[in-house]
Amino acid sequence: MLIRDGKETDIIRIARLWEQGVNELHPDWKPNLSMWKSVALKRFSDKNYYIKVVEDDGAIVGFLDGVIYAEPANGKMMGMAQHLMLRKEYRGRGIGHDLVEEGMKFLISKGVDALELYCYEGEKVHWIKKGFEPGRCLLIREVK
Repeated sequence: MLIRDGKETDIIRIARLWEQGVNELHPDWKPNLSMWKSVALKRFSDKNYYIKVVEDDGAIVGFLDGVIYAEPANGKMMGMAQHLMLRKEYRGRGIGHDLVEEGMKFLISKGVDALELYCYEGEKVHWIKKGFEPGRCLLIREVK
């Protein structure tokens, strides 16, 4: 098992993994694979974007991506984890934990002051145990 920086050439495989994850979590959603690939490819040119992948025998089985940004409200450089996906058969083995740890080390090495992540309501307790505190609340309202 290898955790490494993602490359542009990984995008198609990462996008398929992302789509599988969305379909698993939200079977009623219709993930837009081409949109995700396009956005990810554009982000590769942004020095504040990062992506880490988990590779097993040449296959990408997980990834974590996010951004570094300045938050004027608290005057801090923030390191955000946006997408964390791990194939089902690799869960429960500490691989996701190692992936998040690698992501956090990377962000800290870039000088961020604080880490933030998106998670689902049922995952909050897990992340609080890892030292995260509830911060902002994300609400979504469909307009179409």
